[in-house]
Amino acid sequence: MKIIQTIFRIGLVTSCALIFLIGTIRVGVILFSLPHIHTHAAVQPRTVALVPGAGLNRDGTPSLPLRDRVDSAVALYQEGKVSKLLMSGDNQEITYNEPEAMRQYALQQGVPDADIILAEGAKRPRSAAPAFCSTTSRR
Repeated sequence: MKIIQTIFRIGLVTSCALIFLIGTIRVGVILFSLPHIHTHAAVQPRTVALVPGAGLNRDGTPSLPLRDRVDSAVALYQEGKVSKLLMSGDNQEITYNEPEAMRQYALQQGVPDADIILAEGAKRPRSAAPAFCSTTSRR
């Protein structure tokens, strides 16, 4: 019986320590992120809003985090804060195309196709810059 109680206590203490550690990390991430989160009103006008990918659902539609990103970019576009939306994401497979799914979602919200730039094949947001530069230099 004492062995079971000892194992239970060790498990309970370990669980509490793990929960405390995870909570501490979460609070640290939130506190670190606060200075980098801005309201739309605080955003200075720019030429383009870069929208990085965040995954697709099984049916090829944008995931909830991706829809949230596109919604924010579309709101900035509609407020006149940006004039172009640069959609960046993975499209390495024929059945998985984040930039195109993002484009379709933005089109449904009224953004003209001419103001949407696709950075296809840009798995990292930094690699989306050449797509934007080549598109804008042609206009």
